[in-house]
Amino acid sequence: MKTEFIATTDDSAFVTNRNNSELAFYTSGPYSTAIPKSHRKAQGGKFITYPDAMDAAYKDAVLGDVVGPYEFNGAMSIGKVVGFTSDSINARHILISVGEGDDVAAKEAFADSLLKLVNSDNFGDMAKEHSGDQGSAVKGGDLGDFWFGDMVPQFATYVAEKPIGEIGVVQSQFGFHIIQVMSRKGRKYPRLAIVQKTLKSSSETNKQIEDEAYSLLYKLDEKLAGISDPYKRVAKFDTIAAHGDYYSKTLELKDDAPAFSNFNTRYAEDKLLDLAFKEETEVGTLVNSPIKDKDRYIIAVFAGKIEEGTPKFEDVKDLIKADYIREQKVNKFKSEMKGKKLADIKGNGVTISKAEVTFANAQIQGAGFEPKVVGAVFAILKDGGQSLPIEGNTGVYVVKVDKTSKAVAAKDYEKEKKDLKTKMNAQLQNTTRRALTELGEVVDNRRLFSTGVRR
Repeated sequence: MKTEFIATTDDSAFVTNRNNSELAFYTSGPYSTAIPKSHRKAQGGKFITYPDAMDAAYKDAVLGDVVGPYEFNGAMSIGKVVGFTSDSINARHILISVGEGDDVAAKEAFADSLLKLVNSDNFGDMAKEHSGDQGSAVKGGDLGDFWFGDMVPQFATYVAEKPIGEIGVVQSQFGFHIIQVMSRKGRKYPRLAIVQKTLKSSSETNKQIEDEAYSLLYKLDEKLAGISDPYKRVAKFDTIAAHGDYYSKTLELKDDAPAFSNFNTRYAEDKLLDLAFKEETEVGTLVNSPIKDKDRYIIAVFAGKIEEGTPKFEDVKDLIKADYIREQKVNKFKSEMKGKKLADIKGNGVTISKAEVTFANAQIQGAGFEPKVVGAVFAILKDGGQSLPIEGNTGVYVVKVDKTSKAVAAKDYEKEKKDLKTKMNAQLQNTTRRALTELGEVVDNRRLFSTGVRR
């Protein structure tokens, strides 16, 4: 379809054909302007948007380019550039207001006669004398810099389309606007003709995927059946999945309020809860059948259970391994960084940045929650001093203090006391509930009851 879209000379007919696009909408005007999802004006649904990942492609595109296909909002899209709109426009206007009961024809005639007299030199004086928009009239009609879409449609279309310096008139619900576009600046965003399709797999494809899921489950069952050690069965599961280019991950479900992320159906969640929490389930047990989760199938194996008290080594060995690897990395980084000036510390992942650190806040700008690092800064460093490598939550840090500012001494602590009291009162109910829950050893396993795993 992209090839046909590139070749067509009638973009309007192409995109409004329901066989080509579900969107079936076309305009070459400024309201076909498309902006990335993160744009300041993207909220509210007034404008066409595209994924931020496609912004570079559209930024480099020229008139007639076709970009895509790309996935967005559950559908596949292709966009052809049919024009451009500037991010920021500067214009001035004279508003001939039309109120309830006014003679619209007379107002229009006055606007037309005034249009013949207005020019670039006298526009400001005319606005001060005749404009009904008092906010801009005092500035000679100057509206400053604005996004075209913030204006009423008739006004917006004019300022986005007309040549700079040209003076013309449009009518809106406020009356007649005599407008002059002064400048357009900032980035130019593409105006797009969009082809949009929701791609759905055919029944044949769905059957193939289902057959593949069952075939994989049979293969796993056959291979795992010959292994007596349950934890080796789990390891074999991972090996077979990796060799088949399937995505494998560990899902941890807690007895207390088990939670799921990135699942599409309650059915799939319930089937996994059933596998994980039934008393008779043993380590290495496979699901009875592939679990359908909307447009995918899940095959699961029960990998282990960590109970209260001293855990089995097999159940925590992955955690121990991860901690050991982290410890070795930390020691390696500390050794490489020790005794070096900041500018001499180099390597992949090394960044040097400035941050303001306060004793009242354990957050470091750009790094996150790092109480050890903040504590070390205030405990041992003076202006000009550099720390030894410090292990933090997200990395190893070397800190150099450029400047220290003492806190301003408070003459009256009543405000601080009041703020603390207000904050504590707001948290009191939740804090009390958590304390009572912990004291009573309350476990929220309502989900297991609703699923039928517990009775």
